[in-house]
Amino acid sequence: MRLLRDDGSFGPREVDLLERVASRVERGVFDAEQPELVRESGAVCARLHGDLWAGNVLYLADQTEPSGGALIDPMAYGGHAETDLAMLQLFGYPFLDDVIAGYNEVSPLADGWRERVGLHQLAPLLLHCVLFGGGYIGETIAVARRYA
Repeated sequence: MRLLRDDGSFGPREVDLLERVASRVERGVFDAEQPELVRESGAVCARLHGDLWAGNVLYLADQTEPSGGALIDPMAYGGHAETDLAMLQLFGYPFLDDVIAGYNEVSPLADGWRERVGLHQLAPLLLHCVLFGGGYIGETIAVARRYA
C-alpha cells in the first residue's frame, strides 16, 4: 500500500479504506476455522501453493476434466486454506466448481467462505497493482470496499 501511495496510485481515501480493512482483519472480524483436514492434522495453517492460477495447473493433452492435473511453479507458504481457492477464482480457473466440490467432499470449508473470497484476493490484487499498475487498481478498491 505504501508503494502505491508513494507513486500516486492511491490517494488518502484509498489508503484510509485499506487501513480500515487491515484493522478489521487484525481484530479478527473475518476469522474462520481451517477446513477439517488442516484442523485434524494439528497444523495451525494450511500449506498453500502461493501462486495458484490456471496457468500453474497442467493437464495431459487429451484431458478435458480436472482430474489428473499437476500444480507447477509453487511459491509455498502457510496460511488459510481458502486463499488458494480464492486465487483460482481471481484469475478465472475453468474447473473451479469441480475443485470446490471435491475440496468440500474431502475437507469441508467453513461456513461463509464465499463471503471471504475477496478478502483472500486483496493481497495478490495489491501486488498486481504494484507490478502491473492501473488495470488492477479499480478492482482492488472495489474489493476493499466490501470489507471496510
